[in-house]
Amino acid sequence: VEFGVRCALSYVVCPFRPGFALHKESLRELYRYSRQIAGLPILAFLFMRADIFVIGKIWSAADVGIYSMAAGLAMIASGTVGNIIAQITGPTFSAMQKDHARLKSTLLRITSLLTLLIFPPTVFVALYGKDLLHVLYGGPYTKAAIPLALMFMTGMLRLLSVPVVSLYFMIGQPGLNRFFTIVRVLVMGVLIYPAA
Repeated sequence: VEFGVRCALSYVVCPFRPGFALHKESLRELYRYSRQIAGLPILAFLFMRADIFVIGKIWSAADVGIYSMAAGLAMIASGTVGNIIAQITGPTFSAMQKDHARLKSTLLRITSLLTLLIFPPTVFVALYGKDLLHVLYGGPYTKAAIPLALMFMTGMLRLLSVPVVSLYFMIGQPGLNRFFTIVRVLVMGVLIYPAA
């Protein structure tokens, strides 16, 4: 419904009546671009949820619940900030996609700033994650302090990849993101069981 209303409002704000002619070269370009991201949602889902599947098989239901609550808490910051960064960097990189030197310097500045901003909360969660869980959820959840710290840290590291992923998409190379997502899924597949 939200996207339908947005679409309708876009025609109210900026009246435009699209035609039905097909432009073959544009279709070829869309196909070349979109085939590079084939399977990406499935790979991303596997990467983001593999821990729950594996932990669900080897831990008790109560421990899975505690872990899930800690995981949700750990991903709030990276998810929220990541969406904001993606909405800013996407159009920014798109506007300068032909200027490689400017792209590199902008990516470096954004990544440096993000690194500076994520360091303090990462240290805070590593040092006080147990207390944070105790205040927010209660005593039984404090046993998830180490997983909370690790998930928060990986979420913050994943946050550093948001500008790079935006860059890949805006320069027409989403296949690079798919390749690195495959690598992440494989690494996760190898490490998840021993880590659990």
